[in-house]
Formats: sequence, C-alpha cells, structure tokens
Amino acid sequence: MITMKPTGFQLAALIVIIVGVTVLTAFGKPTGTYIALVTPILAAMYLDGRTEAQNQRLEEQDRQLAQITHQTNGILTERITQAVQEALDQREGRQGP
Repeated sequence: MITMKPTGFQLAALIVIIVGVTVLTAFGKPTGTYIALVTPILAAMYLDGRTEAQNQRLEEQDRQLAQITHQTNGILTERITQAVQEALDQREGRQGP
C-alpha cells in the first residue's frame, strides 16, 4: 500500500484554493472559472505525491533486490568455492604420498 504524506507546499496550495472558493462564494461570484483553473493544479499535486511515494517504494525494492542478489550470487558462489576447495584438500590428503 502506498501512503502519501502531503508536503507543506501541497497543504498551503490546498488551503489557498479552499479559501479562494470560499471567498468567491461569500461574495456571490461565480466559482466555475476558478475551479477550472485550480483543478489541474490539484491533480498535478496529487500525482506528484503519488509519484514520490511510488519512487520511494521502488527504491526500497531495489535495495531488497540488491541484497537478495548479493546473498544469492555473492555468498553462494563463495560457499561453492569453499566447498570445492575443501573437497580438493580432502582428496589431496587421501592421495598423499
């Protein structure tokens, strides 16, 4: 699940937009044009927040994959090398002079 934490800018913009609609409504002015103007701004802020949350999630997945790769390839290769070396050492020990 992606969680978004609103930034100060996003909160300030939302407050300004709400205050703008409230002021226009209080003075009996049409709000349609204002809402048409701020709707893309709200959408962009929402998408920016979602994108940032998704980027954080992908970065965490990248870290986990790097760790898995290291554990699978790095450590496993090292263990195989050690096991082969031990087997060779034991074989040479048995075939000794």
